[in-house]
Amino acid sequence: MPPLAAPAGTTPAEVSTAPTPVTLSNGNFEQQAPLLGKILGASPPGWTGSSGVLGVGWPRYPSSDVQGLAGPTAMTLFGLITTPARQVVPAPVQAGATYRLTVAVGCRSTPEDFGGARLSILVGGVRVASQDVTVAPACGRFTDVTVTWTASADQAGQPLGIEIAKVNQRLVSYVDIDNVRLTAG
Repeated sequence: MPPLAAPAGTTPAEVSTAPTPVTLSNGNFEQQAPLLGKILGASPPGWTGSSGVLGVGWPRYPSSDVQGLAGPTAMTLFGLITTPARQVVPAPVQAGATYRLTVAVGCRSTPEDFGGARLSILVGGVRVASQDVTVAPACGRFTDVTVTWTASADQAGQPLGIEIAKVNQRLVSYVDIDNVRLTAG
């Protein structure tokens, strides 16, 4: 990402360096709201890989602190699902950009059933950064988890992607995910 030039009449210190949102498809899982509570035979719109279940319903999450949850639909990775949910981002990697993948990870009622999650940033389909969530967040709420990575010059122009996987493959385990965001700065 090229350095920002200061507009006329300002100094470089006055130029905002706030991260810029990167466009994702269906990061809040609301595009399939009519499928609420259904086991999908295919990935949710905008995603590949995992089929999952859509719709956890807000009664299970009455005290969520996560800002920006758009509606009642989240994606649940459950049981023996081993294929991660993936998405290729429309914009390629920019040299020097710091990417932040943030996902709301939910635990419904008991930490014993929490399946854990692995959040990953991919370049050319290869994992370059990841964050595992193996301890359940506070049950009854979603908690934001972030993984950060800075691109090198040799990675510029390559396809950028994200991946969300369930790490515990016990039959009775699950992880709820929602409000998937990616920024570059």
